[in-house]
Amino acid sequence: MITKEYVASIIDHTILKVETTPEDVKKVCKEAKENNFASVCINPCYVKLAADELKGTNVKVCTVIGFPLGANSYDVKAYETKKPLKMVHKKLIWLLILEC
Repeated sequence: MITKEYVASIIDHTILKVETTPEDVKKVCKEAKENNFASVCINPCYVKLAADELKGTNVKVCTVIGFPLGANSYDVKAYETKKPLKMVHKKLIWLLILEC
């Protein structure tokens, strides 16, 4: 039987708008904690904020590389990946767009 709790546990709560603010990220993190979502998916510049907001919970931080088109070269994507890794000391979920 599929329960509401199970469905919540596989949701990646996402906010990837260009105009996203720190307050938006905090709101999404709060919603993810309240609903026990799997992760919060945010742009790389908000990885540390999301990690701080989600500290002590089971909600993971997810970020994107090469988003939205994946049109960056592999070298650019490799460079893009380094900063979020330095910002947090726990496992990140990555959405890496490899096309190009």
